[in-house]
Amino acid sequence: MSLVNSTDLLVRARAGRYAVPAFNIVDFATARAAIEMARKKNSPLILQTSQSVVEYYGYKAIASWVNSLLSDKSGGKISDEVVLHLDHGTKMEVIKGCIENGWSSVMIDASRFSFEENMRLTKEVVDMAHARGISAEGELGHIGGVEDHINIDKDKARLTEPESVVEFFEKTGVDSLAVAIGTAHGKYEGSGPKLDFERLAEINAITPRPLVLHGCSDIPKEQILKLIANGASKINVSTEVKIRYADSLIEYLSSHREEYNPMKFIENSHKRLMDLFNMLIDWCGSSDKRGDK
Repeated sequence: MSLVNSTDLLVRARAGRYAVPAFNIVDFATARAAIEMARKKNSPLILQTSQSVVEYYGYKAIASWVNSLLSDKSGGKISDEVVLHLDHGTKMEVIKGCIENGWSSVMIDASRFSFEENMRLTKEVVDMAHARGISAEGELGHIGGVEDHINIDKDKARLTEPESVVEFFEKTGVDSLAVAIGTAHGKYEGSGPKLDFERLAEINAITPRPLVLHGCSDIPKEQILKLIANGASKINVSTEVKIRYADSLIEYLSSHREEYNPMKFIENSHKRLMDLFNMLIDWCGSSDKRGDK
């Protein structure tokens, strides 16, 4: 099976009261670890690329990594259920480039604009994506924090207003919606985020379409489970992946000062990432949900 879009995966997750894990990748190694663990756990998977990762490596390189990982040694496709998704697209030229170069899902983040402008831009991307059978995610509310090119001060973050959700879905046709209920991008300070579970449940109750939560790195298991129980169908983890990757390199090189073979510390990072993805897939409840109709 080649890449799939996220629509069917997220609809099934919502009905089954689990979440599809969405991991941000930064290179071939992170993509490989995520796909291998999803395959091992028989889980659907959303591989996310930030706008900065796309601009650094280019469309062809990233698409080739993923397609090679979804193929066996003879070049035939393995029956994985994987989405290649653009996360937080703010540049229309990058969104269009992903649509035209093999991504199966894109996110338009126009949340910094007015409600009307957000809907207009989101609808533009939805129409472009749907014309090619690609799913589209939007954002309503303004998720704070720092991640790649996203940098939103806490005082500028805005929680999603439930009464605006139905209109947003109806007028844009977006397939899934990222909502702001207290999560944030980047590392959490102090006691962590204050999550508005009631707001999430209220939004989930008034729309039949899947809801997405960004900024789920380092949120405790019991809160992840509660987010899913209250309507989250897609759980995004980015910062935690990057920290695990960086820490594994630092730890290995610090204790192996004479080791200069990159394959050694890449292998160590692969193991550490596999452990993280294994844990998060379990928390999402998506094991053995691949192809679940």
